[in-house]
Amino acid sequence: TSLGAPAMAFFETKTDDQGAVNLPFALVDGSIEICGAEESTEPETTEPTEPETTDPNPTEPAEPPLGDVSGDNVINAGDAAVTLSAAAAYGATGKYGNLTDAQIAAADIDGSGMVNASDAAYILQYAAMRGANGKDFDIRELVK
Repeated sequence: TSLGAPAMAFFETKTDDQGAVNLPFALVDGSIEICGAEESTEPETTEPTEPETTDPNPTEPAEPPLGDVSGDNVINAGDAAVTLSAAAAYGATGKYGNLTDAQIAAADIDGSGMVNASDAAYILQYAAMRGANGKDFDIRELVK
């Protein structure tokens, strides 16, 4: 942009898998403006719905695969970052931050019963190798 012209960046509206809406916004002269978030003057109407029934035998959600700490079905650098952060939190507080038991199990790559920087390194190495050659392999093959 030239001097004096507003710097703008637009992002698409997207709905994530949990129904959260990410609004588009613009960066204009250093301020963030929400785009398309106009309030409606019409009353909101909803269709009647059937009452929700609860399953008397709920099933536990499947544990994420080893290395997929975020549970998004992709093992990437983000999982390594979460693992390293959890290891640092454990060193400082004796707790793995807000990780669930399933996430802790997914982060413990070497099976030591502890989440540490080595586990984060294995996850990062796996993500780099998988990204470089596109071949899937068992992350435990990296543990020596």
